[in-house]
Amino acid sequence: MNDAIEDDTVTFALVHHVVGPNLERDVGDHFDWLLGDSDKEHVPTWSSMMIPRSLDQSIPGCWLPDHRRHYLTYEGPVGRDRGHVNRVAWGRGYKVKNRDPDTFLYQLTDWTCDPSWTFDWPPSFRIIISRQKLIIRSRKASPSADSWPMLRW
Repeated sequence: MNDAIEDDTVTFALVHHVVGPNLERDVGDHFDWLLGDSDKEHVPTWSSMMIPRSLDQSIPGCWLPDHRRHYLTYEGPVGRDRGHVNRVAWGRGYKVKNRDPDTFLYQLTDWTCDPSWTFDWPPSFRIIISRQKLIIRSRKASPSADSWPMLRW
């Protein structure tokens, strides 16, 4: 199967959010997954309490309201005393066409991580994200989320 590229590039960031006293959600420190289309002001965002250090681990999490695009590259305090963020991993890739409007499919082709974090992720990998699950796989396969091992929300 040949995948159709929907957008030329997508920017990816995995951000560690150390929460402050005024964060609206009742959660502790967590990780935000941001995957931004190249020309949008706000980007799709997901949150998890942990991150997969390698492929095929299950993790709980949730789909958040879209975040402002600048959080793809920003590190520092979050306004109104909502905490502090540091980027853990970041990179680029592309969005792959998908028939399910509630599922996002990305091929990340160029990424790096902060040297203080360690991951066993391949150089190029796929992320499939829906309201219920996040999936990371190294191989190209059908965009059907049901056919992939899952990191469940």
